Amino acid sequence: NRKVEMLPDAAAVAERYVSGKALTRPEIGVLLSYAKIVLFDQLIESELPDDPYCETTLSNYFPAAMRKTFEADIASHRLRREIIATVLANHAINRGGPGLVVSVSDATGSSPDEVVKAALVTRDALGLTALWDKIDALDAKIPGRTQNRLYAIVSEVYSAMTRLLIDTGLAKGAVGDAVAQLTSAVAAAEPVFKKTVPAPLRQHFDDQIAELEEAGAPSALATEVVNLQTMQLLPEILQIAERTSADFATAMRGFFAVSEAFRIGRIVENAGRIQATDHYDSLALTRSLDRIGQARRQIVCAALTSHGKEAQPVEAWIATDKTRVERIGKELASIVDSGEPSISKLAVAAGLLGDLAQDHVR
Repeated sequence: NRKVEMLPDAAAVAERYVSGKALTRPEIGVLLSYAKIVLFDQLIESELPDDPYCETTLSNYFPAAMRKTFEADIASHRLRREIIATVLANHAINRGGPGLVVSVSDATGSSPDEVVKAALVTRDALGLTALWDKIDALDAKIPGRTQNRLYAIVSEVYSAMTRLLIDTGLAKGAVGDAVAQLTSAVAAAEPVFKKTVPAPLRQHFDDQIAELEEAGAPSALATEVVNLQTMQLLPEILQIAERTSADFATAMRGFFAVSEAFRIGRIVENAGRIQATDHYDSLALTRSLDRIGQARRQIVCAALTSHGKEAQPVEAWIATDKTRVERIGKELASIVDSGEPSISKLAVAAGLLGDLAQDHVR
């Protein structure tokens, strides 16, 4: 009840949006509380609290001094499921925001417990708890704006990875198995990313690191936080490698080659500047980006499958349909360079790439 909670009505929210004003901290606090209550109820109805991996969540809820002495009592606690559901709901909402579960569910068609499961896999496979602790330790030591920027980058990776794990199926199965698989992939991918990331993207990251350092962030932490963004590419590249039986480095090179050929990096960057005016605009934006991502993966898979023995598989694939690919490339370049980005432009770009990918999958 917005009136009871003193939240702005739809008209007031629309007025604030036009004037560029956000919700106040107290208003966001109310939304956080309700989001946790709703998510708790949804998790209780699911099987996620019963996953063996969540036993650690239950144990960590109690003081360290109690865990060993009362291990059996904790494991059989009659509120075991409720405690686990509470902790998982609190964490997902605190770190991903009150709209995380709803937005990912709407974008992927997944259930709330599947979203929380993917978020849990993301958190533990990327070691985000330790990273958040490092940022927390900077309270009153660096400017608040700088600290919030560090939080924002990690939160963006957390949310994006959660959705991508669902999109690519990497969060399926037992939680422990999914965490182990992704943790192993992260360890193997880190040195490859350092060698293979294209120069423009590396320069973009270096610029971000320099800005954070100048704003007061410790150099090592700024580097760790910024480089974490490369992990958003991991689920898609892993899926490509699995589908084509290519090694990770080859799949990554193909991924970047297709991105460059169709200016996908610029398209995605422009999409980040689009202001959605309502829920359906936001959904259209997300769906278009998902379609672009899916098309990119399909094109890379087609190139590696049909021209895997070539030195440059993507270039060889382009040569088989050069006229059409060049025409689509010009249309995409026109979209990228034609003034302010919009949802309609993004939808057209998604359609062009999607149609091209589908024709080569058939």
